[in-house]
Amino acid sequence: MFPDLSKNDIKCKTFILVIYAIVSKFSAESVDIHFVPSDHITMIAKPHVHDLH
Repeated sequence: MFPDLSKNDIKCKTFILVIYAIVSKFSAESVDIHFVPSDHITMIAKPHVHDLH
């Protein structure tokens, strides 16, 4: 099971860095991580939708 990414703990940070490393290895372009203060459902609603670019 995936860690709760809303938590600011070492397990969450490690998980994100591992995914970043894997994606970066296979990507021809640079990879950026953007943190938004929401989850997959609420990120597409106001006020969080303004954080998506």
